[in-house]
Order: sequence, then structure tokens, then C-alpha cells
Amino acid sequence: SDSNFKNLELSADLGDLKINDTILTDGQIEMMDGDVKAENISFSGENEFTSDLGDITLSIPKKTLSTLSIEAEASEINIPEELGNVMTDEDDNQLVTSEKKTQNSLQLQSTDGEIRITAYKK
Repeated sequence: SDSNFKNLELSADLGDLKINDTILTDGQIEMMDGDVKAENISFSGENEFTSDLGDITLSIPKKTLSTLSIEAEASEINIPEELGNVMTDEDDNQLVTSEKKTQNSLQLQSTDGEIRITAYKK
């Protein structure tokens, strides 16, 4: 079922988080030890995902990818080209900053894990 969360703040010390068919508006999700996997998730406003130990995997509808600006940092990043180019810094971390600044933004950080974003297809 479709869910819509506004101003969500979620913090978990241990365990995985799975989200399906959701619109997140001005949300903040913080994971200490666990993966985040979201299917068919859209973003409105400013949203942030952080993970100390775990992967962040997001499947975002293709039509909303173009309305999103992104900042990301992780040991490995795989994202669609339209979101930006992946760079590697001197510490071998990978970074992405969208050139376009949009009203809807997504900030992602995984200290010890991967960030993957794909275009959602039904």
C-alpha cells in the first residue's frame, strides 16, 4: 500500500529497514548497523539517510529522478548518470554532488557500506 511520511525522524541501532511504495517529505533516517532497502520511494523536500555500517539501496521512480538533487558519500556508489558523476577522494571514498539544485534533495552517507540507486520499474 502507498504511504506518505512527512517530517519523519527514524533512528535504529541494529537491524535492517525495508520501505515500499512510499513518499518521504523532509525525512531523516539514521541507521547504526543495518541496511536500508527502499522500493518505489519518492522524495519531496529535504531528505537524509545515514548509515554507519550497512548499505543504502533505493529504487526511485524514473519520472522523479529528474526532480532530485543528490549529495552522497560512501565506499562505493552506483547511481543513474542523470543524478551526477561519481568522484573518488584521496581516502578512496566515493562522492557525488548533483550539478543541478532542485527543490527536492537527498543527502546520503554510508560510513562503511555501499549506496545504490536504480530507476524503479513496475
